[in-house]
Amino acid sequence: MMYNEGFSLRPVLLHPQTRGVVRLQSREPTEHPYIEPNYLAHPDDVKILVEGMKYFILSLCSSW
Repeated sequence: MMYNEGFSLRPVLLHPQTRGVVRLQSREPTEHPYIEPNYLAHPDDVKILVEGMKYFILSLCSSW
């Protein structure tokens, strides 16, 4: 079972509409910045990912 065949599907947004935030937490250079990626906050980002998954699933099903 160690070397079974398989594949993975990973949709990626190349041009997301969502914008995150990177801020300094203090003036101290050793302190980590505050990072809020805000993933999938814009509805168009979710819509595009869902449409992409549908496309790949339908393509996969039609190729069998």
